[in-house]
Amino acid sequence: MSKEIYIVSPGRMHDIVLRPGDPTNAGRFLCLEKIDGPGRDPVLVACDNTTGAAWTFEFSSVPEATEWLRKEAPCG
Repeated sequence: MSKEIYIVSPGRMHDIVLRPGDPTNAGRFLCLEKIDGPGRDPVLVACDNTTGAAWTFEFSSVPEATEWLRKEAPCG
């Protein structure tokens, strides 16, 4: 599978996480999520759905997120 990383909207990421087995949701994804609440900074959400398990983690930087997404196998 390609190691391409797709930048998606929060709504698209939500769909990927809710329906990881859908073939159109396969791949590696990154989005910027706004967190509600005073003093809360946006976070990068990375999702590796290459196996249909939608492994999802939050990161504070693009390099950290892309390094994790480019690993050979997802980890929990």
